[in-house]
Amino acid sequence: HRLDHPCVLLPARAFLRMGSLREHEALRAEGQLLFYDSPRQLADKHVVFFSHQWLSFGTPDPLGVQYRVMAASLRRVIADTGWEEANVQVWVDLASIPQSKPLLKQLAVQTIACYC
Repeated sequence: HRLDHPCVLLPARAFLRMGSLREHEALRAEGQLLFYDSPRQLADKHVVFFSHQWLSFGTPDPLGVQYRVMAASLRRVIADTGWEEANVQVWVDLASIPQSKPLLKQLAVQTIACYC
């Protein structure tokens, strides 16, 4: 079964190095994102899901508060589960959902339930 839009994840290490929430397009251009075309590809992955609320019209997290909480939570999950950081991947809406193309954004949002 193929997804209408791939599941897009970020390695935990890359997420923790970002320092702030960043958009899909910038991370994709840098080669930071991982793309999975089938739910079966996710079966053996350790995935942590985050969603955030936009705190201003122009910037999703202007003071970095949400990013810092997500990063601390991710570190805690890794520590509490004993997972190797290298084997953990992150889904975060701003990075995992295309932001600049409305059709791709819609497909990505509609696909979330297929891999959650």
